[in-house]
Amino acid sequence: MDGERRGKSCVTRIGVIDNDVWSCRAIATWVAGLSGFVVDWCAVKASEGLYRALYGTTAPDVVLVDMALGGVSGVEVCRRIRERSDSIALIGMTAYDVAKYREDLIGAGVQGLVGKERLQQDLPVLLQRLADRRSGAVAGDGCTTPKARIAS
Repeated sequence: MDGERRGKSCVTRIGVIDNDVWSCRAIATWVAGLSGFVVDWCAVKASEGLYRALYGTTAPDVVLVDMALGGVSGVEVCRRIRERSDSIALIGMTAYDVAKYREDLIGAGVQGLVGKERLQQDLPVLLQRLADRRSGAVAGDGCTTPKARIAS
């Protein structure tokens, strides 16, 4: 059962939605460097992110969603994903004050909210908690984790 834990993969699959192409790529590259995480896609349009999250060939375990998506609210994107899937974990990201989005995101069924200035400190902890919940992780259970990567 090497690489598996209770029938679930040890790798957490991630999608990123951010309308700033450089921010999207930077976040995707950084997250892919964290052990146990694979970034399957990075979408710079809300519609593309919604499609990939809900109808793509590889369903993500977690979607990171920027709150300001150039005319579309990240809260609305999260709400639409949650309406169609309760298995995808959602994490909001913002360069603005997180208090601005907190209540709306709770109502949209989001599991976390991170200020972009704190991504390096807070996101790895949040992602690991979500991964552990998803897999039923037990410390030292022998799960091997492949090298993290960004899928093409």
